[in-house]
Amino acid sequence: MIRRKSTEVLAIVLVLVMLVVSCLMPCFAEAVGGIEQQYESTLFGTNLITVDIQMDADDWQDMLDNALSETYYAADVTINGQTFENVGIRPKGNTSLTQVASSDSDRYSFKIEFDHYQDGQTCWGLDKLVLNNLMSDATYLKEYFVYDMFAFLDMPASDYAMAEITVNGEPWGIYLALEGVEESFLTRNFGASPGELYKPENMGGGGPGGMMDKDEDEIREMMGLGEDEELLEMPEMGEMPQMGEMPEPPDGAQMPGQPPMASTDDTQDTGDTQPTDTQNDQTATDSQPTAPSDNTQTAPADDQTREGFQRGGGRGGMGGGMSSGGSDLNYIDDDLDSYETIWEGEVTDTDDADHQRVVEALKKISEGDLSGVDVDLLCKYMAVQTFVVNLDSLSGNMAHNYCLYEKDGQLALLPWDYNLAFGGFMSGDASNTINFPIDTPVSSVSMEDRQIFAVILNDEDACALYHSYLEKLCTEYVQGGQFELTYTMLRGLLDSRVATEEHDPTAFYTTDEYTEAVEMLKTVIERRAESILGQLDGTIPSTTDGQQADSSTLVDASDLDLSVMGSQFGGGGHGGNGAEGGMMGRGGKMMPGAAGQQTEDTAAAPDDASQPSTEATTDTTQTTAAQSAQPPEVSGEKPSGTPPDGQTPPGMASESNLSTTS
Repeated sequence: MIRRKSTEVLAIVLVLVMLVVSCLMPCFAEAVGGIEQQYESTLFGTNLITVDIQMDADDWQDMLDNALSETYYAADVTINGQTFENVGIRPKGNTSLTQVASSDSDRYSFKIEFDHYQDGQTCWGLDKLVLNNLMSDATYLKEYFVYDMFAFLDMPASDYAMAEITVNGEPWGIYLALEGVEESFLTRNFGASPGELYKPENMGGGGPGGMMDKDEDEIREMMGLGEDEELLEMPEMGEMPQMGEMPEPPDGAQMPGQPPMASTDDTQDTGDTQPTDTQNDQTATDSQPTAPSDNTQTAPADDQTREGFQRGGGRGGMGGGMSSGGSDLNYIDDDLDSYETIWEGEVTDTDDADHQRVVEALKKISEGDLSGVDVDLLCKYMAVQTFVVNLDSLSGNMAHNYCLYEKDGQLALLPWDYNLAFGGFMSGDASNTINFPIDTPVSSVSMEDRQIFAVILNDEDACALYHSYLEKLCTEYVQGGQFELTYTMLRGLLDSRVATEEHDPTAFYTTDEYTEAVEMLKTVIERRAESILGQLDGTIPSTTDGQQADSSTLVDASDLDLSVMGSQFGGGGHGGNGAEGGMMGRGGKMMPGAAGQQTEDTAAAPDDASQPSTEATTDTTQTTAAQSAQPPEVSGEKPSGTPPDGQTPPGMASESNLSTTS
């Protein structure tokens, strides 16, 4: 009897233990992985979301007229039929913001901060929504496909969808909606105890220590020019030349080792203001397969340390020749002050102990020690980064447009800003983009100047993992059917909307320019996959030196003109001016919902410009049912159709939506 009772007690104890463990398992999962958020399905669950911005007409116009002040204004927004009251909205960007302000367009990118006026308010859990105006993208889909590739590899990246924007119920434009890389992003991807996040921004073009902060002699030295050589005179922002009209250096060649300008688009939104940004415009021309000329290949020395001088790109150029402040992620020394650019770009609240872990990881990386990085995340990042040839980034000489993630002393790179992907930045020509070498995936810098990439490429197992992700993108994503299915679905959504008065009246590009551009993008992605597979199997050289020595097997790109896909200067595609002329196309300053009253073009905020009230509106309800002007109805159905073989593409769940990450 006693034995039976003890057995029963033991059984009860075991059941209780199992119940406790089952209850705690979600907590354990949160500690090591992401936490599912409602906005993944409710907001980004369709490939085309609707966003109606409801503002007083005068406030809206004041915000547009004073866009350069980047001041938040109060508004209500209705997203996919649900209204969020009293949110903060402002124009966003750097050079892209200035370019729009200096043009005849009001088609700004926007940032919506849901808790700006109401503490704790979110959009189904999302704290910040970014609406990109697609100024540099005639295809409308460059960044969409980049984020789709990251999602395919299960890489932590912003959730994304196309968005149809209306203002007070009137059509405004087709944008790209992105999840802001902030607190809700970290929770969704890394759980309740995420690591630390930084957005280093070493801008050679602006900001302290940048190009705009240098006198003529310093700039001449940075550019590697002699005393008698003329500096390239850049036009004023309101007088930017069209494609093919850029001024050339005195000898008719490109400036030594550098493009004429730096990056175009926006930095990661980590605050209300960002450092001044500049942008490069380099378009690909028709060309026969040629070896890349502006990549260098030098294996990093294991014992190499940095001395605060970034050596890539001639004598430094716009991205080098000065202290990077750590933004190139090369180890300098043990002094935390040597990495001030990283700390200044903090997204999470960090302290010296957090900074010390980053420096220790960078030191390990410089010594070839993989324990300083999250190998899997870094390999996934490098695979997509290399596939899409995004050189306005750490892969080029600017050393910016990325997020640095640190957890338990290991570093990883997270994606941001791909508006100049697929050869939009200093690609040289179409062949250089299509055949960009996978084993020296940098431009205008040497591999020793990108230690965080070199540590992967110099380790046999890590390099094999990186190669496997490249192969997965080529064989499963592009050639396996998912790319074709997604492309067809998106064309079905956009073809009848882009550049139409009913859906996209502020478009930078015409319908014909969009059609030509998006078809070119499809060809570029397919040929890029072909070249990468050739590099992986050894039929095409996979390094810069190898391609320079033998270009006979490079994939032919002589029929491609990458400039039709858009450039840093925005509208007009490959030389056009949009539907009605002007650098920025058709985005005139018209106030939707205000009887079409035309307003004066104002490029910058006057000194005495009145600012909006920052007081919250009287109604502090977090969300209400949408009762104001409704945006046009868009089908939320998930894409239909099957790949050529009739099977669901690898990595894609049956009937899953193509615009969300898992």
